[in-house]
Amino acid sequence: MLKMNPKPTDLALHFVVNQSGQNADRMLVEKVAHEMGKKLSQKRDAGYTGWHGPNCTNEILLEALKEHVEKGDMVDVINYAGMILCRSELYGDTA
Repeated sequence: MLKMNPKPTDLALHFVVNQSGQNADRMLVEKVAHEMGKKLSQKRDAGYTGWHGPNCTNEILLEALKEHVEKGDMVDVINYAGMILCRSELYGDTA
């Protein structure tokens, strides 16, 4: 059985266990989108840009995604996966 974190950093997440699947999914999307936006803003402020442009490739992003999986940084993993998804839709096989 899963045990709740005794020192939660975000109490709203603890309410997820009492929600319907649809509400839990919505809460997940809202939480993840918030965390993604924070991390993207921090990285942009630090000078990281261009994932959507011609000087980047899905291959580069996939390598970064793999590195962040190993580091355990799931917000970066989600962001890199999102970048790859968007680039694939924008550029197709040439991404």
